[in-house]
Amino acid sequence: MNTSIHLAQRGKLLQLEAIKRKIAG
Repeated sequence: MNTSIHLAQRGKLLQLEAIKRKIAG
């Protein structure tokens, strides 16, 4: 498993959640 890819995917998910919270908040 490539850790760099895993971290990139996790970062994207965190960004999406942050955007959703900004819109909802």
